[in-house]
Amino acid sequence: MSLLLLFDKDGSSDVPVSDLDVLTRKTLRVAFTDEIVTNDSYFDVSNYSITLVDGSGPVEVVSVLPVNGTSSLELVLVTQPMTLGTTYQLTANNLNDRNGATISFSGQYIYRDTKVDSALRSVPKHFDKRATSLIHSLLAAIGKQDDIIGGSRSDRLVVEGV
Repeated sequence: MSLLLLFDKDGSSDVPVSDLDVLTRKTLRVAFTDEIVTNDSYFDVSNYSITLVDGSGPVEVVSVLPVNGTSSLELVLVTQPMTLGTTYQLTANNLNDRNGATISFSGQYIYRDTKVDSALRSVPKHFDKRATSLIHSLLAAIGKQDDIIGGSRSDRLVVEGV
């Protein structure tokens, strides 16, 4: 489910992103409308920044998860932990599509606790739960598929008093 309000850095309406999913407190998945070349720029964390919209300080992008092949329709960023209910802005620069065009974009999203976060909390401590682990990947895939087929969204952000 997309929680992203997208806009291009140059103000045009040709946004290369179709969706953004908050997978966990420390991972984001960006889906592109066209394949992005997985070159050095794709994996360079300095090409991505996450800042608080209503506050100060960035959230560090720790890594970009590897993909198979030379291009991808998605990107998974591993970050420092995000804070529940906080609005963030993701900015990406210097990505390339298959035609060699440079792509930059920026957009806002709200971090919400996810089903994957809940499931990871219930996994015993002796298991590897890092974003690169098999358990994390499987739970993220199951959570995403559950959203696609219409699973419950008890993890939605609820605003009271409005």
